[in-house]
Amino acid sequence: MQDLPKYTLSILAISLLLLSSCKERGCTDPNASNYNADAELDDGSCRYEELSDDLKSSFRDNYAEIAFAVYDDAYRAALDLQLLVDAFVDIPTVPGLAACKDQWILAHIPYSQSEIFTGAMGPIDGDSIDYASRINGWEMEPAYLDYLSDSIGAGIVSDTNQYLVIDQALLRSLHQSGNAERIMLGYHVIEFMLWGEDDPIMIDQLAGDRPVADYAAGDSSNIIPFRRRALLKAATDQLVEDLGYIANQWNSTIANNYRKTHINAYSPGRSTRLAMTGVVSFMQFELGRNRILRTLESFDPDREESAFSDNTHRDIYYNALGMRNILRGRYGRIDSTYVEGTSLLEIFEEFDDEEAAQIRTLMQEVFTLAAEIQAPYDYSVSLEQETQEGPISDLQFKLERLGLRITELSAEMGMGIRADLPT
Repeated sequence: MQDLPKYTLSILAISLLLLSSCKERGCTDPNASNYNADAELDDGSCRYEELSDDLKSSFRDNYAEIAFAVYDDAYRAALDLQLLVDAFVDIPTVPGLAACKDQWILAHIPYSQSEIFTGAMGPIDGDSIDYASRINGWEMEPAYLDYLSDSIGAGIVSDTNQYLVIDQALLRSLHQSGNAERIMLGYHVIEFMLWGEDDPIMIDQLAGDRPVADYAAGDSSNIIPFRRRALLKAATDQLVEDLGYIANQWNSTIANNYRKTHINAYSPGRSTRLAMTGVVSFMQFELGRNRILRTLESFDPDREESAFSDNTHRDIYYNALGMRNILRGRYGRIDSTYVEGTSLLEIFEEFDDEEAAQIRTLMQEVFTLAAEIQAPYDYSVSLEQETQEGPISDLQFKLERLGLRITELSAEMGMGIRADLPT
């Protein structure tokens, strides 16, 4: 075989160099503590010190205990809401409607803190049932449920021919059937049934104001108020059942549930990796990009989580608190007791003090900014669209940085989470 000309060899060398420069570099040895599953070329950075399995096991146990506590709190708060809804649908009154609204706001607080567990491949994500959507689906078209100012007579409440009886079975069968925005279950269905549609004039900064007359039939021949009561009760009863199921999946006293798998079948490293995946998946991608960035780029009322009640500022604050609960390893229950133990930050600190300190600082900045968002969210975000400045914009930026920091550190620790994150 003839020797290749020198210029051909030069071209080959340049091509190989260009190809290699496009590949991600890092430690490619799975046995190293800073193994990077996404790396295609080894850069000689492999380290072999090991994180303590004892520390990761302790974190795994505390993570499971916090998960149970927060879902159990959400379940208990929903039970209190159920009692008030039952009383209201029995005898609709103005004070009864106000009491249901107040309890809905309180009931949503623990669930907002629990959303940090979504994206961690736990029971809330579901195998056959998407419980996250069934409990807290919110990018919805309310006209599937009941009337709006521009569509009187809309929804299953008024459709007495196709839907003779409104009950839990009907709502389950219709939930997201044929359309992702056909949300028929969860907190935000109940929210809409209590508040009605949000005030369309944003400058007024008012929430929805459904009249109690929607539920109080002055004429016994008018069945629509009774159907509205049936919808409110069915959605509330299903919420209680679903939250009870999720809480039981984390209950240490129940055999053969998810918690037993989480503790007994998963290695301490895998459990820690799932926790990191959930933190980044929810905070950076779901909250930071899907909920906040999309509203900053182009506000659409359907993209605001608690639009009917103007409660979105609280949702975001308690989402941030849920993140801090896991990073600090401490959760304050609704009965004023605490669940406390090994934190994710302690895992980070054992590996790299400086990186952990930066993540701790970002965590506190996120929490502080979340607390600064003023109600109502839709009005506040409309102001920031003009200036591109303010706590909402700053929060989105900090959430992005926090997610990237944890993702990079996870790769250095040999537990790279990037492949399991949303795209």
